[in-house]
Amino acid sequence: MTRVISDDAQRCFGDLGAAWQKAQGGDALVKTEDVVFEQYFKVLSTDQVEARYILSLSLMKRLTALREKAGCLVSATFTANRVNILFKTKKDFFEPRLFHTLLDFEPVRAYYAELALAFGIAEELDLNTRIWTKE
Repeated sequence: MTRVISDDAQRCFGDLGAAWQKAQGGDALVKTEDVVFEQYFKVLSTDQVEARYILSLSLMKRLTALREKAGCLVSATFTANRVNILFKTKKDFFEPRLFHTLLDFEPVRAYYAELALAFGIAEELDLNTRIWTKE
């Protein structure tokens, strides 16, 4: 299993945060080649080779772009042939505003933007390309 987690500790505390991450137990910390990606994310994995195979330079750039586009913290988990993506925000996604006037088009526009973001993730991350499965 490979996890890409928003890197709050290193972003806030610099080298001290990076040292704290290494001291934590559990999965091994994976260092990547993308400096910008390293500023936003930390990668933990049970298999270093698998993590480097999954996290190609293009996928790291796409995850960075997705985080900037979403405007919130983004994490991803790669387990077997599944990808789970988490957006850390206080906003309730996909919750229509029931008790608002229908004359105002802004709630509809916001709901559409949420749906477009969700449907665009596979395209944005180029998840249609089969590189993780042998099927």
